[in-house]
Amino acid sequence: MKKAINIIGAAFFLVLFLYSLSFSDEKITITTYYPSPYGSYRELRADQMAIGSAYRSSALADGDLFVSGNVGIGTTSPSNAQGWNRVLDVNGAAHAKLLVTENTAGVKTGIFSHSNWGGGATGSIGTESNHPLRFLTNYSERMRIDTSGNVGIGTASPGAKLDVVGKIRMADGTQGADKVLTSDASGVGTWQDPSQVLQLQCTTVTCPAPDNAECTATCPAGYKLTGGGLYTSGQAEPPWIHSYPVFNGWRCGVEEQGGTCYAVCCKIGT
Repeated sequence: MKKAINIIGAAFFLVLFLYSLSFSDEKITITTYYPSPYGSYRELRADQMAIGSAYRSSALADGDLFVSGNVGIGTTSPSNAQGWNRVLDVNGAAHAKLLVTENTAGVKTGIFSHSNWGGGATGSIGTESNHPLRFLTNYSERMRIDTSGNVGIGTASPGAKLDVVGKIRMADGTQGADKVLTSDASGVGTWQDPSQVLQLQCTTVTCPAPDNAECTATCPAGYKLTGGGLYTSGQAEPPWIHSYPVFNGWRCGVEEQGGTCYAVCCKIGT
């Protein structure tokens, strides 16, 4: 009788133990004692893995890895001072990169942090392979940098260092209606009133046309010929007279009496 009671009691406690397991966390602990107290395993494999209680009852597909919290690579304290919901922190002593690769065309896109690269301590983003870098919003391309460094906005084939298809806006406080964009000697552009920028400057150049000879009134450097003519010094009509334009000047000649040849020359200036 006593033996039967002992068996029933043992069975009762076994049922309670198994029942408690169904409501408590289960843990798998991998422990090694050499070298004590730490050790290492050559490899750890699993068909699927979920880390965090949020995925405790989730169905996983082959090869899935789910992590419910922050992930640190190279650090046990992923940086999250701003309180983001999830953080992936790739931490290196002097440099680190996060690389995304596809194996058909060999496109490699990365985020890089380096203590001494590109002129000092820098953060970089771009392609590590010889492929363009695109910038998207709403899953549509808005800008790209091609492999030669040309930047295209509104075009996938930029033909210059900056190629914009569409309107552009430059507002620096000097903009205004009907103003024109001008640059200084270093190429910095500002908006200017066209009346102060584009002014027509003209001058008249003359030369004496002696009897039975010709002379040419030539425009100064930077000026263009806009007209010309001949003033004769006599009253009677001369037997012959020449007055015609030549390259950036005016040529004149008159017989038996002198004259003055003139050229009108103009340029656009400030």
